[in-house]
Amino acid sequence: RLVTLQSICAIRAAQNYTEVCLQDGRQSLMRRPLKDWEESLSSTEFVRISRDTLINLGHVVRHERTGNRGAHIWLRGITEPVQASFRLCPA
Repeated sequence: RLVTLQSICAIRAAQNYTEVCLQDGRQSLMRRPLKDWEESLSSTEFVRISRDTLINLGHVVRHERTGNRGAHIWLRGITEPVQASFRLCPA
């Protein structure tokens, strides 16, 4: 199934696979490591926020610092916030 980059909210590592989360709430499991995604996607649109998550900055609804540990980031299409590490947090 083909999807546009704009419809991707987040990409999460899942062992040797990645879980692609779309803005309509659907998810797809792909046999592609997170590092490959990170190298091929634009760094102005997609940012790595933790060891296992890339997000599309165009889908950020809000973010909230969580002390010294990083931030919670809410994305359009994902009900639960994703955790950003302090070291990689774009906010």
